[in-house]
Amino acid sequence: MLNGASAGPLYALMSEIFPTQIRSTGMSLSYNAGVMAFGGLAPLAFTSLIAVTGNGVAPSFYLVAMAFVSMLSLVVLWRKLGFR
Repeated sequence: MLNGASAGPLYALMSEIFPTQIRSTGMSLSYNAGVMAFGGLAPLAFTSLIAVTGNGVAPSFYLVAMAFVSMLSLVVLWRKLGFR
């Protein structure tokens, strides 16, 4: 249920970023690059954080960092697209 609250506006925002001529390509490349970079490397980051810190909750550091990057991106896009 909470995934729908973020996924719906995400796709609308992504479609606003790109002009119509390259919208499909832009959305697919940016979405898949983000999933590959942050989702694909997550297991490696999780196991590395646990090995380095010895703390079982260390993966939460990665999740907090990615949430911060997401919020920062939203603020930049909010201002760039003119929503004030």
